[in-house]
Amino acid sequence: MKIAIEGHDYVGKTVVANRLAEMGYEKLIQPGNKHIRAFIKEELQKDEVDETMMALAYALDRHHMQSQLKDKEYIMDRSIYSSLIIQTDEVPVSIVAAANDNLPMPDVVFWLRISEKELKRRMNNRKEKDLYDTRAFQIKERYDTLMPEFRRKSTGEFHEIFCDKKSVDEIANEIHEILDQRTLLSGPFKINNEYIRDIFGDEIKSYSEKFIKGLLK
Repeated sequence: MKIAIEGHDYVGKTVVANRLAEMGYEKLIQPGNKHIRAFIKEELQKDEVDETMMALAYALDRHHMQSQLKDKEYIMDRSIYSSLIIQTDEVPVSIVAAANDNLPMPDVVFWLRISEKELKRRMNNRKEKDLYDTRAFQIKERYDTLMPEFRRKSTGEFHEIFCDKKSVDEIANEIHEILDQRTLLSGPFKINNEYIRDIFGDEIKSYSEKFIKGLLK
């Protein structure tokens, strides 16, 4: 079972995943490959990021990890959904989809959410920032738009957790209770072009025509 802790920056994905690891869940470190991790870290310190290279780097790391993990159960903070939301703001969806083709999607997704007011408060309290901080509110808006579409089209489980007034322990315990009570799915759900076309079709008006035109032919 693959469990994803999703959400934009500042929602608390990493600290919640770490708390779940302390509770006995196996946490997947991403990026898992040290060379890819070093590349991404270096890119995020630049004034401008090559988003195509970033999207391909994350996809390459997922393929690398999948070849090693196979059917193991684990928790990850972020998944392919993050790439489909963040990278496609700058990179054609067709490139992101092709790079991640046939990778298994999470069986269970926990979408952590916070308000704009809470996002601003957390941003003001963080000392170390990277390039994505300049797009924090834009990325939040994309999550708020696209995650409901992913939930509607996916065969996996989606759970929303609003975190403004919840502690890390409260969030982790809520996730643990849901996982403890759920039943196993019949089989893995894999990303494919038809799924992506359904999500990034004409029904999402905010997408520019240059990214939709000729998408996933």
